This record gives sequence, C-alpha cells and structure tokens, in this order.
Amino acid sequence: RDLEETEPVQDRLLIAEKIGELTATKSGQVIGSIAYMPPSRLEGKPATPEDDVFALGASAYEELRGELPWDKSDTNPNETYWMMVQAQISADDLPDYVPERVREVVIACLDRNPNNRASTQDFLGLRQLIV
Repeated sequence: RDLEETEPVQDRLLIAEKIGELTATKSGQVIGSIAYMPPSRLEGKPATPEDDVFALGASAYEELRGELPWDKSDTNPNETYWMMVQAQISADDLPDYVPERVREVVIACLDRNPNNRASTQDFLGLRQLIV
C-alpha cells in the first residue's frame, strides 16, 4: 500500500520491516539510495557507522521539510555528490514548529565531516521532544 505523507517515520520503518522491505546487507556491499549516502561513500570510502547517522539525518530532514536539501531524483553519483557538497544547510531551513534541539541534531547529522556528525545517542535523545 502507499504510505500517507502524514505517517510518522517510526511507523514507516515498522511497516517496511513487517512487509519485508528492509534487508540486511553483506559487508562491503554498497546498497541504498544515492541521495541518502554521505559524500564520503560517493567518494568511494568504506562505510562507517557515521554514514548511517548521515542517512538518518537526511531522512529526518526530508520528513520535517518535505524535501532533501539536494535533488534526490538524480541517479548520477557525481551530480548528487556535487549537489551535496555545495548545499548550504542550516537549521533555519527546517520549519519553525520543529523544536530547536531537533533542528540542531538533524543538521549535525548531515555534516560532511563524519567526525562532526551528531551521534546516534544524540538522535535517539530527541525522542522525548517529538513523541
């Protein structure tokens, strides 16, 4: 079934898991949507846990704003990479009704430098603000 735009991210993940859309990947395997991969993966660097934080941040940004800060329709990794590195992303880009701490963490998840990204704990700590 088509998922309604108003369904929370948490519900979408549970539904996807139940209908088998989520699968495990093998070590070293590149899989996923280019628009949600961090620049380092598009540069051919090995995957890290911080890459998952980037993807989580991109998904949260899209849920909150209704679009990514770069064009996700482009399937060319080079074009997507340049859109990502040139994107000027700010917490002010997210709607005013989103709590400031949520905006800060989501934007920190999208930092191009993996060492500067928010941690998964930072992200999970937001649950009390959005539930």
